[in-house]
Amino acid sequence: MTLAAKPDLPKIILPIPLKDKPKKAEGDFHADLTESLWAGESVIIRLHATSRSGREATSPDEKLTLPSRVFHDPTARALVSLRHRFGLDRESPAEASDELKALAWTLPQNEKGSILALLYAAAQLDDPDSENARTNVIGLCWAVALYLEDLRLTDRETAQANLEIRAAQKAVQDQIAHMRALGAAGHSEEQQQELATRMKRLREALDQRMQALMQRSMQLGTVIPDIGEAPDSGSDPVSRLMRRLQSDAAGGHSDDAMKRLEDLSKMVERMRSATPQDLAQIAQQLQARARAQAQKATLHDLIRRETTLLDHVQARLGLGQRNAKEAQQSETGSGQDLSTMSTAELLKRLGMTPPPNMEEAQNSPVVPPVLSDAETTAQHEQRRDDHAVQRALQMVAKLLNEDVKSLTGKSMEGLTKADKDMHDASHALAKVQDGPAENAIRKVLKDLAETGQQMSEAQKGKNHGGGPLALLPTMGTSGHTQGGKGKGDQNQADSDDEDSEGQGGGKTDRDPLGRKQGKGHSGADTDGTVPESDSREKAREIERELRRRDADRTRPQSELDYLDRLLKSY
Repeated sequence: MTLAAKPDLPKIILPIPLKDKPKKAEGDFHADLTESLWAGESVIIRLHATSRSGREATSPDEKLTLPSRVFHDPTARALVSLRHRFGLDRESPAEASDELKALAWTLPQNEKGSILALLYAAAQLDDPDSENARTNVIGLCWAVALYLEDLRLTDRETAQANLEIRAAQKAVQDQIAHMRALGAAGHSEEQQQELATRMKRLREALDQRMQALMQRSMQLGTVIPDIGEAPDSGSDPVSRLMRRLQSDAAGGHSDDAMKRLEDLSKMVERMRSATPQDLAQIAQQLQARARAQAQKATLHDLIRRETTLLDHVQARLGLGQRNAKEAQQSETGSGQDLSTMSTAELLKRLGMTPPPNMEEAQNSPVVPPVLSDAETTAQHEQRRDDHAVQRALQMVAKLLNEDVKSLTGKSMEGLTKADKDMHDASHALAKVQDGPAENAIRKVLKDLAETGQQMSEAQKGKNHGGGPLALLPTMGTSGHTQGGKGKGDQNQADSDDEDSEGQGGGKTDRDPLGRKQGKGHSGADTDGTVPESDSREKAREIERELRRRDADRTRPQSELDYLDRLLKSY
């Protein structure tokens, strides 16, 4: 950046950090220059880039006016204006000294600290032998202006705490810049210790600021809104940011450390006492969060009940298949000829899925399910109940979709698809078709799983039931987190979200070893039964038959190719 009015002044150089060495860099870069003497002035900006091969390029010049900070306190505005004119040599030291003395006596008598600071600045300008008078005056004018602006908005203790925080931040910033200038010597134990000392002072200043805010909030009977970060068990966001800042500075990542220091400054500025509007927003957020949790619980209940319906359908299909298999074995006997079976049937007996294009015309005839009268009656009654439950769940899914849309403004596509698949499942149950009903219910469960992901995305906003609660963030206490939530509470909330059945009271779907139990479609089969000797012998017979067929070159080429690929693994 070059000052348009005085192009001979030293330029402001802002390095733009890039991750690694990308071939192409796109994005936004933000820098706060409101404290600069050039704020409010017209500047010329030029982008300079260097490639990995060493080639350089410069963008065309762009002329714009740098934004400046707005001050509402009259004395603060006068100080910033004086600082601006004096810093750009538009006012002599003698004139600046006289104006500082005049502004000092306009302050209230109880603001002795600010009065003494301005008189000290004027005395430095009057002393020709004073070193760094110019830099000290520019810094004091800015510090007093910020203090007076804070005092207009808050109490004296909070404004004083803000002043000390800014001083501590400046000390940390100077130390990081000093370590960067030293290069490898900047990582010495002495420099690291100095950084830790200054970070400790900043921590103490932040604690003092929080105590002042807490006292004021207790007097007003309000709470403090959040400072912009999501809750994290075991630490508050300020402590996490400070640890990362010190780690980056100690590791030589000065650019990252400066960025975190800027983030910390913004975070501190957002700390304030709550207003009635804040409390109303908190109440609205709590209501939205309660609705979002109720919607998730309803979705979990839908999944649980659909899983129960799937269990019923699979149980009925399993009973019929088991009876049909027994009837088939009784008719064919144990010595069934493998040579008469199709290749697809042989693969199925090995527990493998045949390719879809394999000819299955020679499959052995399937014996229809054989059920007793009692089993048939019980299945009809269960199927009738399942049909009624499926119709009710379809209505619940419609109502849930409408409720989510009223909260987030978005309709859940997964629930829309689930409504159609639930209708197909209900229709199949009414027609006594358990096979199609099973397929339809599986689609419903897939739709509901997609709905869970869509609902989580839609409920991320604070007004939609997500985001951290706007409560008092704790400072330095590891047992609590921002939002007034303890570590145990946070873990409990996480477990509630993960519980697909919405059950509490310590109930889980895991066995004592922590493995998922095989319930419904969500549990994994953990059958560890060792096959008996006759089962292994049957598998060997099938393998021999497959090898015999692979040697028969009169079979279709597609079947031979598949058998060749299959038998290569043996």
